[in-house]
Amino acid sequence: MKLCRYRVNKRVHLGVLNQAETAIVRLEKLGISVQSLGDLIGEFPYREKLEAARFGDGDDAVGAVEFLAPVDQPTGRIICLGKNYRDHANEVKSLPGQSSGVPDAPIYFGKMVNRIIGPAETVEVDLSGSCELDYEVEMAIVIGREAKNLTESEAADAIFAYTVVNDLTDRAAQRRHQQWLKGKSIDNTFPMGPFWVLADGVEFPPKRKIRSYVNGELRQDAETDELLFSIPAILSDLSKNFTLRPGDLILTGTPAGVGMGYRPPKSLNSGDTVFCEIEGIGWLKNKILDI
Repeated sequence: MKLCRYRVNKRVHLGVLNQAETAIVRLEKLGISVQSLGDLIGEFPYREKLEAARFGDGDDAVGAVEFLAPVDQPTGRIICLGKNYRDHANEVKSLPGQSSGVPDAPIYFGKMVNRIIGPAETVEVDLSGSCELDYEVEMAIVIGREAKNLTESEAADAIFAYTVVNDLTDRAAQRRHQQWLKGKSIDNTFPMGPFWVLADGVEFPPKRKIRSYVNGELRQDAETDELLFSIPAILSDLSKNFTLRPGDLILTGTPAGVGMGYRPPKSLNSGDTVFCEIEGIGWLKNKILDI
């Protein structure tokens, strides 16, 4: 089941894709009165109603709407995994400011964003200074319930949905500060969407193609089950003495092929278009604009 937020005729709606994925059923037409998809996280009493609605024709044709980010603000903390694909860990190990080798334990860091960018929205960022903007396609997990000290066998039950994000990063800031928070948190650089795909409709752990392209050139190409630390392992490890909350977003890592992994590096320029996709989960197509 794919939940979404979209605009049609200058109005914003929340909806669920029909089974054929040709149209969207508006939540308001189903009597589901919520202000945000984030309000659905938790016990989710509307599941049967949404499931039945998916077999209808829908209210708005997919081709006639503008998809927005599922939510415009984070619904919880954003927790990222660094170097969680082996080939990516190897491609960056010789770069300045990077610890060498494949990690022995998950690397966690935070990301603070001013807002979430839509799947087709222009990314406006100041590239005139030292900013070296890079792309990172990632599968993200939306946590569905409070969870602490999870076992790996309990991990699946803690997940509400999956989505696609581009963890756009200022590599110059990473080098300058010798840590990741600042470079990961510049304004207007966190595209997401266009869907939240409910976890109970996805195999666990998900095995899906994950790719990114810059101006049509394939850069990243992997599968989401090639993680060094699997999703069950991540959620079990992270939740030890650390309470996960409904709405927390866990970014599972990016495959090899990021711009800084090339020799010389391939930073993004104004006018570039980055396309990210995860099979069956979603897509992002964002143009970069220097402001």
